Amino acid sequence: MLGIFLALASLIVIVAPASAQDVPALFSSAPADAAPSSARANPAFVSRAAFVRVNLGLLLDSAGKARPLNRPLQVSLDLLPGVSYTGVINKTEKSFFGDTWIGALKGKPNSYFYLEVVDRVFIAHIASPDGIFEVSSVGGGIYKVVQIDQSKFVDDYPNPRYDLADSAPPAADASLDSTADSANRIDVMVVYTQAALTAEGSLAALKARIALAMTETNQGYDNAGVTTNLRLVHIEKVTYTESGNIFTDLNRLQGTTDGFMDNVHALRNKFAADMVALVVENGGGQRSLPGHRPPRLPDRLLLLRPRIRPPPRRPA
Repeated sequence: MLGIFLALASLIVIVAPASAQDVPALFSSAPADAAPSSARANPAFVSRAAFVRVNLGLLLDSAGKARPLNRPLQVSLDLLPGVSYTGVINKTEKSFFGDTWIGALKGKPNSYFYLEVVDRVFIAHIASPDGIFEVSSVGGGIYKVVQIDQSKFVDDYPNPRYDLADSAPPAADASLDSTADSANRIDVMVVYTQAALTAEGSLAALKARIALAMTETNQGYDNAGVTTNLRLVHIEKVTYTESGNIFTDLNRLQGTTDGFMDNVHALRNKFAADMVALVVENGGGQRSLPGHRPPRLPDRLLLLRPRIRPPPRRPA
């Protein structure tokens, strides 16, 4: 009996619980001088920042395809000195341009994060009770982590001005009626300025930001029990010099014969978009304009979105 007991005991393997060191790190620190000098200055809404590299191998295979998620994946998110989380990825999905990973921060109630990769360019929004963070490319494989001070964004201008007096209403396109879909989906076309593209650094980085905005919105709808979702149908650069005033840009986007972005309306009909968004670099400190239904454009919504803004707040 003693021999049998010893034999059984030799088969017992003690498995220690996973430690923090066992969780792979998505970010590794990078020296500030590795980033371009233009990326080192912080705008007013950034309270602090650091530079990192991203371990895309945790998310993508050697062919650049998203690794299958057979069970929740834990990754270490070392963002800033003294700011480190364990992220639990519990969902992956294809975006219009690339791939999306969605998860929450371990031990942080009401937290969330969204990761987006387009053509091997990464962007992320991470929110916790401690703060809101963004990780975005500054080029050369270097990424900037910023903590966003939401108090620096303006929710509402005190004297908004909508002026469409000189704009003729667009001609109705009866052919679109045959392709109408249900209200469960809103088709969105995004146009962007050269200033926004230049500030983002590359078209892949801008595509990643646009895809991230779509993910944020749709996930926000899901969290709130809203069954409607957005679908991106087209993006295109417009020839337009930003005014620096979000309402001026919106009015010009809406106008059909004012000489500013007038081709957007034909594109909107071509791609049967229910909503048009304009991405600008300088929104004048405005958080974003909501979808606005102007009085003379009853069939479409138009909105304007600064290139960088804090993600929507998750409902409690």
